Amino acid sequence: MIAEQDEFERHARAKLPKEPGLVNRLLVLRKEIQQEGEKAWSKSRPPSAEILNASNRRMIDRAAALLGPDNFERVFGFSPTEKFNLVDARVMKAETRTAKKPVQKLTVSRVVHRVPTTSAVTLKHLAAALADEQELSKRQAEAILNTMVARITKHLKKGERVRIVGLGVLQVRKRAARMGRNPGTGEAIRIKATKKVAFRPAKDLKDAI
Repeated sequence: MIAEQDEFERHARAKLPKEPGLVNRLLVLRKEIQQEGEKAWSKSRPPSAEILNASNRRMIDRAAALLGPDNFERVFGFSPTEKFNLVDARVMKAETRTAKKPVQKLTVSRVVHRVPTTSAVTLKHLAAALADEQELSKRQAEAILNTMVARITKHLKKGERVRIVGLGVLQVRKRAARMGRNPGTGEAIRIKATKKVAFRPAKDLKDAI
């Protein structure tokens, strides 16, 4: 007897009609995550919203690793790189006051592919190099860079594009509120409107790298 498809499975198969095997693996992943969640809730002290949101982030990453970013967005309605919390701490607190064991709606996990870390060049490092090359004090060089960052931020907040020759273009991109899918349960969720800073590198930068 063939098990009846639930809403999420029907949705996923409709979005990825040519990838039945991929959808099957996604459903297996969802079941694994739900089982992990049931174990977490069986403990004497249920996890906090922060723990669940961190878990959801890992699930999003794991589902994205399985599906790829394009297929992930087709199924769930948002990019795996978007940062937002699926569990509202205020709502969760209200639920715990009215139920002995709240129903877990979100659980996730992922195998993280670790990238070797490299030391980051900070504004202080840049200021020191600038001071040395332009015969400035480190304080003067740092003040110049801080002023530049503040001015770029001001222009971006106004919705203006910032073009830096040889480096690239910075601009704010808006994404309207929309409906998506909870990766842990497959249920429909409303995603708030978001803003993010996008960077398009200049040809000179691409060639140099």
